[in-house]
Amino acid sequence: MASLGIVGVSPRLFKVTTNADPSATYPPDLVKRQSTPEGIDQLYTSDITYLQVGDGEAYLCAIRDEESSRVLGFSVADHMRTEIVLEALEQSVVTRFGQVKGTVLHTDRGSPGNSQIKRWWT
Repeated sequence: MASLGIVGVSPRLFKVTTNADPSATYPPDLVKRQSTPEGIDQLYTSDITYLQVGDGEAYLCAIRDEESSRVLGFSVADHMRTEIVLEALEQSVVTRFGQVKGTVLHTDRGSPGNSQIKRWWT
């Protein structure tokens, strides 16, 4: 970029989007911070990031296969509710033709609708 004289428009501003519920119950950590699976469709990870878009803001949720580093599904919305995660998750399942039995989905503890996602995924 530098050799072409291209520079970024503005610095990225960090905004915390994780808001864990201290009273919530969570499933066991099957990953144990080891994100190096031995094959595709063994471990998916998900996160939501905040984006500054013009004069407004948006949230991007992505589901990624950790072995292939491929983003399998994503969703963008002006909110951070459960729907954004479920839309990205549904895209991921369609991308893999529904062949996701046994796949572990790992998210941080701030994931919206954690219990709804657990019920949908299992």
